Amino acid sequence: MVVPTKSQLKTSAVNSALLTTLIVTLIFVPSVQDPFNSPKLWVLILSAAWNAGYLLFRNIRFKEIAIHLKIISIIFLISIFIAGFVSQNKYTAFFGAYQRRDGVLAYLSLFILFLVLVVFIEFEYSNKLRNVILICAGSVGIYGFMQSVGADFVRWNNPYNAIIGTLGNPNFASALMAIFSSFLVVFSIAATNKYKIFYIGLVLLLLYNIVHSQSRQGLVAFGAGAGFALAIVIYKRSKIFGKIAFFTYLIIGGLAVAGMLQKGPLEPLLYKESVSIRGFYWRAAIEMFKAKPIFGVGFDSYGDYFKIYREVNYPLRYGFTITSTNAHSVPLQMFGTGGIFVGLSYVMLMIFAFVVSIKSIRKFQGQKMYFYTAIFGAWLAYQAQSIISIDSLGLAVWGWVLTGILIGLELKQNKNSRSEEHTSELQSRQYLVCRL
Repeated sequence: MVVPTKSQLKTSAVNSALLTTLIVTLIFVPSVQDPFNSPKLWVLILSAAWNAGYLLFRNIRFKEIAIHLKIISIIFLISIFIAGFVSQNKYTAFFGAYQRRDGVLAYLSLFILFLVLVVFIEFEYSNKLRNVILICAGSVGIYGFMQSVGADFVRWNNPYNAIIGTLGNPNFASALMAIFSSFLVVFSIAATNKYKIFYIGLVLLLLYNIVHSQSRQGLVAFGAGAGFALAIVIYKRSKIFGKIAFFTYLIIGGLAVAGMLQKGPLEPLLYKESVSIRGFYWRAAIEMFKAKPIFGVGFDSYGDYFKIYREVNYPLRYGFTITSTNAHSVPLQMFGTGGIFVGLSYVMLMIFAFVVSIKSIRKFQGQKMYFYTAIFGAWLAYQAQSIISIDSLGLAVWGWVLTGILIGLELKQNKNSRSEEHTSELQSRQYLVCRL
């Protein structure tokens, strides 16, 4: 039996995680009843069993992982299992609601993917990650364009806009394209002219699809991710212009939020009736959490309780038959259906990733800075859409993967810095011994 070296194990683990991400993003099976999320869940569960092996192989040690991250991770894992076991509908809790599939097994699989990248990711794999993003972005971009011109090779029974991508919904498709666009816009800055043209062309294709999907969600996510990341790049080059960029970002961001809330000059561009209906979904999730704050109403069981906790005037505005199976906000869904420990540990993990990223961006220079900032921009785009939307598995996989990459690269940087300091100290001691 040939035992792989540590380097081979690391490369294999990263390759497996990136391949899983690519397949989950692109796979759909038109012949099954749930053609999008069920196949993605199958891939996630199968790959999680494989990817978990990398974490167990040869007793991989986690001593380099910050204690804060360990505590948050343990609380999240334990709390989702407890919330699942105490749920009244255990099938829904573990396998997820129909056409959502955001159950315990999905999040366990996503967490394993996240942890593999935290442990094994290095900057040396940046080209592989870029290639995966390019393949996914090119595939969803071309497929979205085909759908926009009526050339889809699948005849979907689709009540929405034609641009549903590989996720089955124009909101999800536009958000996914916003994540890729945010990465490519920043990454293109440091690219050579030949590749720069290619990256910008791909961004324009994705933005074309976002606009024609008529989904404000994608525009908001792109503005949040690309705008903040570009402001960081400008600040790294010039603090004066960087401060101006951040101020402009905050002003436009404030106007965008006001516009979605039917206020300000951007209201005609950004407000949709779906924003108002989301308010009912959010408030119902808050009521669920208030009623059952410890373990929630049941993991991913929002749809079973929506009619109980919705506001009384909801059916008067939208009818008695229209319901929802999700809070349309990932944090509120966590709190409402999983309880305080699930919701709080998830939010703390995202805050941890944000703080770590800001610290790392300040330290990185050159190509590493551009790559890391591009990843951060894509991560921000995911976070922006996750506040107002559903954790569709094709989107969720990128949220967890990007979080793992941001934290993993920061941990490796700290480890390398400590190693360099230790080597420098040893050399200094040797020099002093020689002098003596």
